[in-house]
Amino acid sequence: MPSLGPYLDALAYHMRWYRDSRPGLAVESGLQVHNLTQYLYSELGKLRDALVMVMEEDVFMEAYLDRYVRKPFFVYGTNGPDGDSLQVARMEN
Repeated sequence: MPSLGPYLDALAYHMRWYRDSRPGLAVESGLQVHNLTQYLYSELGKLRDALVMVMEEDVFMEAYLDRYVRKPFFVYGTNGPDGDSLQVARMEN
């Protein structure tokens, strides 16, 4: 079973190169990329670099992650009642 990097690499390849010849495969690959990346903390540099570093389609994936905005279930804040503690609130859909 491939790790996340090589698997995303194959899906990104399908999205780029099969867009015209096999559009169904390209769309399905795009949906899988979305599902696999929707909860990654790709806005954090170290986590993003670790993923992109193992990919051959790194330019494509960096551009994809630049456009993607993660929708968290929780909102974190550092201004709790005492001014320093972490405050967590669940987002409603």
